[in-house]
Amino acid sequence: MKKQFTEKLREAVSAVFPVVMIVLVICLTVVQTSAQFILAFLLGAMLLILGMIFFTLGADISMMRIGQTIGSHLTKSRNIPMIGLVCFILGVIITIAEPDLRVLAESVPIVETGIMIIAVAVGVGLFLTVSFFRVLLQVRLACILLAMYAVVFALALSPLIPNDFVAAAFDSGGVTTGPITVPFIMALGVGLASVRGDKTSAEDSFGLVALCSVGPILTVLILGAFNDTSGIVAGSEAVTQYATFGAVFHAYFAALPHYIEEVFMALLPIIAFFILFQIFFLRLEKKEVIKIFVDMGYTY
Repeated sequence: MKKQFTEKLREAVSAVFPVVMIVLVICLTVVQTSAQFILAFLLGAMLLILGMIFFTLGADISMMRIGQTIGSHLTKSRNIPMIGLVCFILGVIITIAEPDLRVLAESVPIVETGIMIIAVAVGVGLFLTVSFFRVLLQVRLACILLAMYAVVFALALSPLIPNDFVAAAFDSGGVTTGPITVPFIMALGVGLASVRGDKTSAEDSFGLVALCSVGPILTVLILGAFNDTSGIVAGSEAVTQYATFGAVFHAYFAALPHYIEEVFMALLPIIAFFILFQIFFLRLEKKEVIKIFVDMGYTY
């Protein structure tokens, strides 16, 4: 665990540090900002590094283990309809837990946050199921990607879809490359690919993330056809100014309960699904279940 923690610390610092330095240089030279504002930014950067360490640590360990365990059990069942249904459900709940999705949904004023989250999650769930059947039926990835993107661009160019939804739809495809979704989908895909059991099944387990990225684009574009955006205006938010250093720390602590609840509600569907799967199908040893929940605690 110490080695993994050190590795995640190095990854988090290398990801955040260049951005921090660029912003500090701009704030100290080009844009005149207060000391309290810079302190708020630095405190946020430190919390971000700390959060990324535990989040990626927990996601890599717990999500990979859950994905591989469920995937291997599904392959043993050889129940194709059930595998397709479980793929859809997993695609939906794992996407709901993705932090990138909530950031995107809250930034899009043309549709309610909850509806946007559901549309993207359903898109990932549908195309995770499509990915499984592609592997099972040995359909070439290039062929299905060309077909799907032909539909995507046809919809994007259609006068039925507002331009605002076109932009939001293509951005929504990026949520499938988040730190929760990628390890889970890839772990699930490796397990599901063994359903076929031939020499090329392992190679066909790749491409699931690429296909799942198409799903949200299509579902959000379709959502745009049924939404009137004529009366919607872009939102704006003023940057908060802090008078004292104490106000900076108070702002973070005041926001903490909201994020505690938000993250819990995002992870709850995954936890509930795993518990049900454990009770009725997996029946893992108690020690293994405890370890999964401890690692899920790191993610939380």
